[in-house]
Amino acid sequence: MSGSAPESPTPKVQLVTTYLEMFAPPKRDRARPKPAGMEIIHFPQVPIHFYRYLYNTLSEPWVWWERKRQTDDEIRAEVHSPDFAFYVPYINHLPFGMIELNNRRFPEVQFNYFGIFPEYCGQGIGGYLLDWTVDEVFARGAKRFWVHTCNFDSPNAIPAYQRAGFVIYDAVTEWVDAPKG
Repeated sequence: MSGSAPESPTPKVQLVTTYLEMFAPPKRDRARPKPAGMEIIHFPQVPIHFYRYLYNTLSEPWVWWERKRQTDDEIRAEVHSPDFAFYVPYINHLPFGMIELNNRRFPEVQFNYFGIFPEYCGQGIGGYLLDWTVDEVFARGAKRFWVHTCNFDSPNAIPAYQRAGFVIYDAVTEWVDAPKG
């Protein structure tokens, strides 16, 4: 692909999507300690206003736009499906992130969304949560767990996924319309 954006009336930006996967949980020397006061709650029917609060808070520092373009009914059709699993981690009864898993092609599981609020970054909490998620997915019988992220996401995303055991298997570069929102 060339180094400049194609001519277009709509502004274009370069999107680099990196794909990572694993086929078994990694062997860890020792488990990361569970942060004090943490609990992780599964929401099979997460209220959409709560979902939007979590998604919008997590997306604020980054360029997440997909769910912002969806209606409440479109989001509900996905996240309330039995093929999806949605978890909210709490510390001292306060939500601080979200985990969204897509099980439509089980035993292959896709990590749809994962994030923690910025004020919790750098404390090892995200690492614990990633390890917990990997263990949970494989404990439920998954044979492959994969995720994709892009250059609009946190620069810590790929290194964090790799520390959790994911391995890069592909990267795709393309020019896309500049995301709004």
